[in-house]
Amino acid sequence: MRTSFSSPIEHNNRETKNFDSLEKNYNLMTKEYEQIANINVSNNIAHFRIIKNVLILNDVIDKVNIQHVVNTFENIDGKLLLILKKNNYNFILKLLSTFYVKLCTYANYSINEHYNNIFEVTLNKNFANFPSEVKAVHENLLKNAILLLSLILAQVHSKVIPHVVTLVDYSSNADVHGYIRKIRKSEDTQLRYFYYRYINELIKSSATNSIECEKIYKLVKKEFNEKKDIIIYSAIKCLTNLFIAHPEY
Repeated sequence: MRTSFSSPIEHNNRETKNFDSLEKNYNLMTKEYEQIANINVSNNIAHFRIIKNVLILNDVIDKVNIQHVVNTFENIDGKLLLILKKNNYNFILKLLSTFYVKLCTYANYSINEHYNNIFEVTLNKNFANFPSEVKAVHENLLKNAILLLSLILAQVHSKVIPHVVTLVDYSSNADVHGYIRKIRKSEDTQLRYFYYRYINELIKSSATNSIECEKIYKLVKKEFNEKKDIIIYSAIKCLTNLFIAHPEY
């Protein structure tokens, strides 16, 4: 049986083609987000193009010379912040989470450090005197940051994220830092599901102290009046793990 081997020239041509595809689709994806003017308006055509871009990125990311990858994604934190500010389609974040993990693994980035940088930017700002449009963009940014976090928890262990109280408080309807936090009252079932998935992982990781556990307990109890089964199921799961991790409840 003959075994065929590609020549160095064929290998280089294939790698060049993959690199061109990586760079092209990354630039096209970010350009799509730059052109979004209103985060409250869904554009199915733009979503389709972005999904196509991310699928290609996921396919070629580990088929390109590592130095080319490092150079291409030198400003990954800034670009990711742009995406999290503008994104209004949760499915894209699922695809993006796969790409983000692949990128950090292949390029040997510290995913903990990168994601902590995002939370430093999103959580430590006061928007009290800003126009409502700016508050809405920041609200969307933090919502998407939490959503993406719930998808990469295996890589970003919750113990390294020093923002537990703020993230738990995010579910309340209180006006904090000048913008309304809406997760528990949101009509976006998927957002609420991923938020409680994050809370559940916080509990299981034993990253919470007694004050934070009390906040979680009061928060989750309120969801038993919810009409949607998946939210009630998420609440039961959170409480079950809370009772296991903290028998005093």
